[in-house]
Amino acid sequence: MMPPVHWDTIITGLISAGILGGVRALIKSFKDYSAESHAWRKDLTKKVGVINDSLVCVMRGDLIHKAHRYVDDKGYASIEEKESWHEEWTQYQSICPNNGFIDSLAAQVMALPEHPEEQ
Repeated sequence: MMPPVHWDTIITGLISAGILGGVRALIKSFKDYSAESHAWRKDLTKKVGVINDSLVCVMRGDLIHKAHRYVDDKGYASIEEKESWHEEWTQYQSICPNNGFIDSLAAQVMALPEHPEEQ
């Protein structure tokens, strides 16, 4: 006589094996995603750094160009020009603090008269 078949044990084992296989596949999927996501974030961080450096260069060039225009060429700067220059300089300082050259230009620009006749 054959021993009785315990279908509940067999079904439970099959279900457990299926769940375990699904969990393993899910874990592998998460690991693959994590590795891919890490590489993507690292690449993005590098690109943002390059963009940030480029922005600093553009801002620096713009500040220098405008300062020389006001100080050397015109000899004065309107209130609006000073406000605009000061705003950009403040933004530049938040990215690149303690920049003696640009700070010295700021002092020169802010000390300029606001009208040509005030020279």
